[in-house]
Amino acid sequence: MKLRLYLTVCLLMLAALLSANAVPVSAASDINSDAALIKTINAMFGSVNAAETALENNNRSQATHNLQQALDDHARAVSMARRNGDTMVVPLYRELLDTAALWKGAVKKTITESTYVAIDLNKSGNRLQAAKKALDAGNLQAAKDTLGAVGSDLVAVNVTADRPLLTARENLAIARRDLQEHKDSQARAALTQASQALSRYQSGNGKYAAQAGALKTQLQAAIRNEHNDNSFGTKVESWWHQVTQWFNHTF
Repeated sequence: MKLRLYLTVCLLMLAALLSANAVPVSAASDINSDAALIKTINAMFGSVNAAETALENNNRSQATHNLQQALDDHARAVSMARRNGDTMVVPLYRELLDTAALWKGAVKKTITESTYVAIDLNKSGNRLQAAKKALDAGNLQAAKDTLGAVGSDLVAVNVTADRPLLTARENLAIARRDLQEHKDSQARAALTQASQALSRYQSGNGKYAAQAGALKTQLQAAIRNEHNDNSFGTKVESWWHQVTQWFNHTF
């Protein structure tokens, strides 16, 4: 399949980064990228596509020029990835979908499904070097075929993960609402689920594990006691803000 088809997909994905449903990979993620790095990789794809078109027209000199641009962009991308502390598998696009499982009016568990498309810079670099070698040898067809395969170095990965902080946050919001409506038993159920979610997060040794453990203790104490004043609702809201400060979409 020609690279331009992959390039089109890639451009659409990059445009989707600007949409409300797309979330860039966080700096705390296992695989990271930034806008400048993605822009450089996009330029590399553009040069590869231009070289392939030149080869289709038997324009060796233009193909050589475009391929060198692609190699230069690839070298810059590798340098940027290393400087960022990234791996050589660079995400171009990532989209997240949160799904909540409800139980008796509370959120039992929240799962985030993460789908990302990335490029393996090591593999694409090898293909670009192979294409240059073929082009220098005058084998235009081999160079064209190799460039057309660069797009196959795009990989798609789907990952699902439990999101205990999101579960805790949603349950605190439910508890606050239930307290406002004087549904004390439902509020207690939501707080129980929030406490259990914080316990799961704490056991995973996340960044805020210690704070989550402390908040869990406060929640457990609150669950054991009756609260009939408005100040408790305000306290639950403060807990919601506290968890929100910890919450993000990293794994």
